[in-house]
Amino acid sequence: MAKDAIALLERAFANGGGFEAALAEARYPAHGGLRRVLDVVTDQYKAEQRSKHVSRVVREAIDPLDWDARVAFYTIRPTDTDACEFYEGNLYTSQAAEQLPCSARAIVYCPLAASALIGLQAKRFATDQPMKKEILFDLPTLTLIVT
Repeated sequence: MAKDAIALLERAFANGGGFEAALAEARYPAHGGLRRVLDVVTDQYKAEQRSKHVSRVVREAIDPLDWDARVAFYTIRPTDTDACEFYEGNLYTSQAAEQLPCSARAIVYCPLAASALIGLQAKRFATDQPMKKEILFDLPTLTLIVT
């Protein structure tokens, strides 16, 4: 447990001198002392937990065996109940996924293309720009349909 706490402290102060800087701040307060150390560590812990949660949700929501050439993305605002219902109504089940050999599931261009489209939508959401509700991308034909 102490080893995990020290590792968390190191990550929290990675850009500010690491464990030694945190120890110095706690002993000889220059920017808030121990309160600042605890705040920085808490922020780091929350950021890591948020990242783990998002990764888990994405892993559970996206079926890794669904490597159909057509990839669909639905962009929604979490506060829009109509958009949430539309999204939930268009999710694929695990049973609908194609059963492909390992090599067919591991082709790197599929997730790279998907991540580029997701990144664009995330940027639009973060900058409060209009987002497309549905993006269909057929990789073999390189057909992009946006609604």
